[in-house]
Amino acid sequence: MKQNLIIVGSIIIAAVLIGMFVRGRSNKTPEMPKEGISDIAVSESIKAKEETSDLNSGESMMKSTTEKLLPYSPETLQEALKDGTDVLFFHAGWCPTCIAAEKDFRANLDQIPENITIIKANYDTETELKAKYGVVTQDTFVQIDGQGEVIAKWNSGGKGMQTLLKNIR
Repeated sequence: MKQNLIIVGSIIIAAVLIGMFVRGRSNKTPEMPKEGISDIAVSESIKAKEETSDLNSGESMMKSTTEKLLPYSPETLQEALKDGTDVLFFHAGWCPTCIAAEKDFRANLDQIPENITIIKANYDTETELKAKYGVVTQDTFVQIDGQGEVIAKWNSGGKGMQTLLKNIR
């Protein structure tokens, strides 16, 4: 009887250890590069904006499509506000609807109205900006005027361009 309990106990321990090993191997995910595709595209967008500046007069030339979607910084926002109304896009890298909306914008940059610049703000780190505009969820868009005042606010549900065109004023 005692020998049977030892055998059963050994089998249970072996099964638990095998299960932990198998489960541990299946939960491992490949390491992602620190710079994602989105970050590369943003870097290219910044480079394109710098290249299209008129260095002699300090004034920007007509906006190219790569300048329609820019990463947030206080300086980027101030510069963009000079050209017209802008839309702050509160984006999170872990948010599927944010990713879908950004993909939609990138595929349809030519449809963004000429006077609109979309400025992509990190939902997780731009806490003061979120508080200023009352943003409580990612995938939120806030259209602002030249003084930074709210004109409109909406969520896209992953349908970036469709909801942008529907909601901008």
